[in-house]
Amino acid sequence: GKGYHLDADQVWNVLRTARERNCNLLLNSGPLPDGSQDPEDIPVLEEVGRRIREQGFPE
Repeated sequence: GKGYHLDADQVWNVLRTARERNCNLLLNSGPLPDGSQDPEDIPVLEEVGRRIREQGFPE
């Protein structure tokens, strides 16, 4: 879709920073008008989820 999309490494680094600062992370990847997720976001979210399951949250 249109707009700026982070890759999995970028999201991982932002998540690390949020954790270091004891913050919540809002990804702002809401649904499209038809209710679906942006196709560019799905593989990124899946990859970050896989890393969290395998490695835990970033330190």
